[in-house]
Amino acid sequence: MKKPLLLLTLFLTVLSFIGCQKDIDDSGIIVQDVQYELIAKDSELYQLLYDQIVTEEFVCVTFDFPFNIHIFDSNEVEIANAYIETPAHLLTIIANLNDDQYMAFEYSLSYTNTSGETANASTNANLLEPLQICKLDANNIPRNSDLFNDLLDEVSEDPDFECIEFIYPFQMFVFDENDVEINQVTINGRDTFKNELTLVQTNQSISLSFPISGVNSDGETFTINNIGELIGALRLCEQDDIIADCNGSFEQEDCTFIVEHFNANVDEDFYQNAVIKDLGEGIVELYHEGEVIRGSRTAYFINDVLHNNFNFNDGDPSNDNDPDTLENFWNHDWVVNHYSDTLITLTNSGNITINLNSSCFICDSLSFEVCGLDGNPDIADIILGEFRYCIFEQNGIFNLNQIEDYRISFHTNDADAQSNENAIITNIYNNLVNPELIYVRLENLNNGSFTVFTIEFSINNAC
Repeated sequence: MKKPLLLLTLFLTVLSFIGCQKDIDDSGIIVQDVQYELIAKDSELYQLLYDQIVTEEFVCVTFDFPFNIHIFDSNEVEIANAYIETPAHLLTIIANLNDDQYMAFEYSLSYTNTSGETANASTNANLLEPLQICKLDANNIPRNSDLFNDLLDEVSEDPDFECIEFIYPFQMFVFDENDVEINQVTINGRDTFKNELTLVQTNQSISLSFPISGVNSDGETFTINNIGELIGALRLCEQDDIIADCNGSFEQEDCTFIVEHFNANVDEDFYQNAVIKDLGEGIVELYHEGEVIRGSRTAYFINDVLHNNFNFNDGDPSNDNDPDTLENFWNHDWVVNHYSDTLITLTNSGNITINLNSSCFICDSLSFEVCGLDGNPDIADIILGEFRYCIFEQNGIFNLNQIEDYRISFHTNDADAQSNENAIITNIYNNLVNPELIYVRLENLNNGSFTVFTIEFSINNAC
């Protein structure tokens, strides 16, 4: 059935069109330096909002107006935005969203819950949780809900990696599509819990005999009293898994990360092609213009958003007001927009976005092959910093304490390396011949002894 013309007209009057935007990754897009989380029409969040606002099937969240909603097409390009002043406006936007379109709230979004408490949602997950709790009838968990699937995933984990170790026994109740109880099961252990959850049909739901107890990954016993606390406990588990995955991307053994500016409010080339190496145990090194600075790195969640914090200190307080200095550029709570084994994208509080591109290779010698430049295939951009750790490894220097006791410098001839003069300090070195030898000075900082040797770069003009 076609929607009423009046409703469509109202929908169009509250929209204002803007230009094309840049796609960052699947979790969100940056629009005019603001990151939005998209809500698809077939998502659980959209359906819960529809039930809440359109059909008034349940009332769980009372929004504080006004606020903005943005509309995106099937290519995740923003096509309109709406200034929402009343529930009628919100109803219009939700009801008229096309199947191939997305919507996004402009967070932070204020609302009042059923207890009369005012709260703020800063992410889709923040908004989804109270809607899920409200939708769940008493303590029933539908088979097709995210909570049921999260629970099944948790008890299906390898026991060595599970986040919550439930304390058994407890009771599980199964309900049919009419919420009539059809079964009661005593859950005596993890395998029983997994098997019984697997048997629940699509149109059925379950409830648990709250309170139930568990032991978290830190060995602490805790009590789960209701659905809301179960959602919270499982969400913490999910966040722990995400943090572990993110750390795994940073800590790849044979990899360094090359800094690439995506956009910047400072000198765009200042840290371009600097090298970051995660040494494990929360320790990182930054190699920039011939200098090595050791610092720390921590991944954590703030309001369901993954952050990464760097902390470096160059020991020079005279540069504290310079936005390009080490501390002012790096020491932020960076939002992790994307992470994988090949690329990590971070945005800091100053809306500076950087890509960290991984460079990985097996270190089996001190002869390296690099790709020539487009248009000049016999010349290469050689980022010397990414080879430092292979040089350490080839000289039997492996652990964190050993690395800190040595300094590496790069030179174009043996005399300069021997006298420690004219070191190459640019992040990129362009070869003069092919192949080319670079002279490395490896110095022991404890006693001043050093050794000089060569590494070879061959330029592959076919890649």
